[in-house]
Amino acid sequence: MKIAVYGASGHVGTFAVRELRERGIETVAVGRDAARLAGLAAEVRVAAADDHAALVAAFADVDAVISTLPDYTGRGEGVLRAAIAAGVHYVDVAGEQLFVEKVFAEFGPLAAQAGVTLSTATTEAGIFG
Repeated sequence: MKIAVYGASGHVGTFAVRELRERGIETVAVGRDAARLAGLAAEVRVAAADDHAALVAAFADVDAVISTLPDYTGRGEGVLRAAIAAGVHYVDVAGEQLFVEKVFAEFGPLAAQAGVTLSTATTEAGIFG
């Protein structure tokens, strides 16, 4: 199994990468700044949250994406849309109700058509997750 973590150099992302690595899961650290990703002991791929082509390429050979963005209503859609386009399962730690509702209402049917699973608001405080 290979899992990509988007926002891997951020606060939550570093925890996710470390946990995956400790469990022996092949991990891909994805974000917009290669220098910040370099120290994570994982394969590094660079893609901005609004660069659809780069995101799809970054997710092309993984089984799932964990999105650890700090702002889902502003930047989350690009990562989610790219995961679906790449045909990979998607998990996020979103807490913004507007984004979570959009995941269910708008992206749920697209994910079903693509044969992938979406899990949003997957946090210790995430009611929906």
